[in-house]
Amino acid sequence: MSLLRDMPERRFNLLYPIGTPFTYYPNPGIPDGEIVVTDSEAWKTAKGKVVVKVRGRIGGVTVSKLSPLDVATCTVCGCDDLRACIDEAGSPCYWVQVNRLKGTGICSHCAEHLNQMNTFGEPK
Repeated sequence: MSLLRDMPERRFNLLYPIGTPFTYYPNPGIPDGEIVVTDSEAWKTAKGKVVVKVRGRIGGVTVSKLSPLDVATCTVCGCDDLRACIDEAGSPCYWVQVNRLKGTGICSHCAEHLNQMNTFGEPK
């Protein structure tokens, strides 16, 4: 059950400003979600549902399908879920290893450090 299910849009907007990361679960009962970032304030539809715009999706998504996400940070370079580092070719990084419980990981541009550190930022 979503903690955001009965949250009024005003409260949602106070707690989660534009740019907040969430895990979006488009299909109830299926645990596979995708990381999204809000791109608007929440609003109430004519049918009474509270929705918010997220990057990469058309229209609003129901806030009851969102779960707040702690941002993970690369233990080597400091990039995170919201600010990827960019290589010389202009390509953004992605997670090679990430520990969502600790909020740490190693990005693809720092993968050479995997043999020296674990995802907790501690030497092996």
